[in-house]
This record gives sequence, C-alpha cells and structure tokens, in this order.
Amino acid sequence: MKALVYHGPGRKAWEAKPRPEIARPTDAAVRIVTTTRLVDTVTTPMLLKMLAAGALDPTPLVTHRFRLDDIMRAYDTFANAAKEKALKVILAGA
Repeated sequence: MKALVYHGPGRKAWEAKPRPEIARPTDAAVRIVTTTRLVDTVTTPMLLKMLAAGALDPTPLVTHRFRLDDIMRAYDTFANAAKEKALKVILAGA
C-alpha cells in the first residue's frame, strides 16, 4: 500500500509500506480521510507555487491520461468522475 510518510518539517513522501498489523492489544489501525475545497482563485496560485518548489508531487493524483485527439472520452471520464474513479485527468499532445 502507499502511505504518506512524514520525514520532518516540509519533508514528506508517498512510500510503499506493508499493510499495518495489530500485533499487541495496545495497537490500533487508523484510517484518515480528508476532504478539500474546490480549486479556486485562492488555492490555484498556492498549488502552482508548491508544484514549482517541488513540494507537491502530482503523480499520485493523476488517475487517467488521454491523448488530445481523444478529448471527448477524457471529458466524459471527468464528467462521470465518481463512476470512473477519476481524480485528475491529463490530456497530452497527439
């Protein structure tokens, strides 16, 4: 499984980790789910700065890739994001 691992202030990374196991009675497994607001005029500049600084790796967010000449299928995938399990859809040149 992939886990977001904290390596200190400003240092974190998605890493492959084994599934956690409950080995002792005092152990606990916790799943954290977060929600975010939509990308807007506040978050877009912030996200672009984080990308430029290398503080954000967008790779795990991209779930679908399409060629530019397949734009209608890409749009349908994005329009039906829940059904298609699409988070971010990328269009690449022909």
